[in-house]
Amino acid sequence: MFMTSAQECLNFHEFEGTLSEGDLIELKEEMMLVSPSGPALVLKADNEKGFYEVMYTRNNYVLTVFRMDISRLLSKPERLTQ
Repeated sequence: MFMTSAQECLNFHEFEGTLSEGDLIELKEEMMLVSPSGPALVLKADNEKGFYEVMYTRNNYVLTVFRMDISRLLSKPERLTQ
């Protein structure tokens, strides 16, 4: 019973998409020690290992997050094709 209540309170689902540098993402507030207060910019992405260096756009605070910390992808930048 306790596990069911804990799972209902916290969203332990992992983000399943692929992220790239420059993507804007939304972080799960309940997973962060510092409240997100807006979107985060992906600075470095390691999709194979599932961890990312991101920066809060509101205060330039940089941190490392994992797939389970990501709520959703907000936008991808326009990529130049050559």
